[in-house]
Amino acid sequence: MAKTITQLPPASTVTATTVLPADNAAATATEKVTVAQIVGLAPVQAVAGRTGNVALAVADIGGLQTALDGKATAGAHGSTHSAGGTDAATLCDTFIFTRSSAPASASGSNGSYQWSVPATAKFITLDCTGPGGGGGSGRRGAAGTARGGGGGGGGGGRTIYEFPTSELPSLGLSVTVGAGGAGGAAVATNNLDGNAGAGGSLSASVAIANTGDVLAIGYAATGGGGGTTAGGSGGFTAWSTTYPGRPGGAGAVGAGGNADWSVQAASGGGGGGGISTTDVASAGGTAMSREITRGGGGALPGGAAGGGNGTAGATAWAGGSGSGGAGGGASTSTAGGNGGNGAAYGGGGGGGGASLNGFNSGAGGNGGDGVVRITVWY
Repeated sequence: MAKTITQLPPASTVTATTVLPADNAAATATEKVTVAQIVGLAPVQAVAGRTGNVALAVADIGGLQTALDGKATAGAHGSTHSAGGTDAATLCDTFIFTRSSAPASASGSNGSYQWSVPATAKFITLDCTGPGGGGGSGRRGAAGTARGGGGGGGGGGRTIYEFPTSELPSLGLSVTVGAGGAGGAAVATNNLDGNAGAGGSLSASVAIANTGDVLAIGYAATGGGGGTTAGGSGGFTAWSTTYPGRPGGAGAVGAGGNADWSVQAASGGGGGGGISTTDVASAGGTAMSREITRGGGGALPGGAAGGGNGTAGATAWAGGSGSGGAGGGASTSTAGGNGGNGAAYGGGGGGGGASLNGFNSGAGGNGGDGVVRITVWY
């Protein structure tokens, strides 16, 4: 008696040669097919040499562990190279240009360089800090007269821009890094005002080499004024930037003016201390160091009354903006105190202290040089 398929008993064993009935493509006859033929039509036969319910480990896939070992960890990204070079993760490189040094891939010297963006770069970030201004020197004058300290030099301005390399007409760049302004010379002649500090020699900038088109510029700061009977004015950044440099403190007949500070830009120098008409000598003004400068943040003391020199500025980490120098203290019995030098990069010089006739006034501190930092993103 004929039976339908559903009436047949279950097979006790199924192998690759087990035969099953199947209609042919034309549905005109019943044909046979083996289990091996059906399995052969499945898209996946085995995984890593295994069949059935497979759970894979790293070792099951040839070469996977070696490939993973060659990958950088998250902490390896974004490293900084003072001389330039390829980051281990090839995510980014940072190239730092100063007055005296540049990456090995650059040509030029003394703050004037030619350099090409790597051909594989996708974006570049340009970070330019202009040089700081020098501090002015103090006035030298007679007893019973007002003698002002020199003004602190301004801090260099900082500009940050990012460009896709696809927007650049050329990957060849010109990089210029200006020097900090010289401090005003001490006054060695009786009854003379102090000498003004010089502004930064050049700004810090990046331009397209073959056209001269400027991509980013951190402007140089002006120098502090020489001490007069009212004190010298503080220097400043003359042009707008992403982060304007902070002005220098004004020189005064009393205590020198304290310099302001900025989280991002370079700070100015403190003003020099002066001498009142009652012949009281005063201390120089403080400068301010940012938290991310070497040695930490805080006030940098001005020179004490009696001719103390102002504290030098604090240098920034990894091509950042530095702080100004503090002002020098005035004196009626010795030379006036010198202003502290502004730090790298872009710090303003401190103003010099005033003095009595017969003693040199304090000289202004020098401004810190500028810097250009270029980060390349791949």
